[in-house]
Amino acid sequence: MNRFLRYVSVFLVTVYVASLAVLPVAAQSVTATFSLSPRTKKVLVNSTFEVSINIKSTAAKQISYGRAILVFDPTMLEIAQAVEAGSMFCSYPTDEANYIADNTEGQLMITGLSTGETSCPYPEVTSTGTLFARVTLKAKKTGTADLSFLFNGREADGMSGINDSNSPPQFI
Repeated sequence: MNRFLRYVSVFLVTVYVASLAVLPVAAQSVTATFSLSPRTKKVLVNSTFEVSINIKSTAAKQISYGRAILVFDPTMLEIAQAVEAGSMFCSYPTDEANYIADNTEGQLMITGLSTGETSCPYPEVTSTGTLFARVTLKAKKTGTADLSFLFNGREADGMSGINDSNSPPQFI
């Protein structure tokens, strides 16, 4: 009987060690981010300039949703004209337009959505970046102004975010 237990023990240890060798390796997760182009720009008072908002990812990934909330100093800058939505999403659904702009508060929110249907396919983003929107700003006075995205690293109302095309969509 003792010999039998020894064989069973050796067999179980062998199976356990072999199972460790074939455990699946966790896939690297793909992340996507908003970026600005150009990142810096010197401008004169009352001059206008264009900034592109792009979406980049660490690897090719289809996405279903993107919301960029851009903040700026309203004493330094203002949105000078209508925001031009990119062509990556078939729908930019916000408040009867493709964006919500508030020059008093210094905020711009742009939301894009795709359903994955034939008439509204999911866009694919890559590390080279895809145009999400373009905004024309005007310098109100001399100084340094920062543009930044409201983002806290997780999906939340009032924050920028991007979802993939999984079912259900995952925040990436």
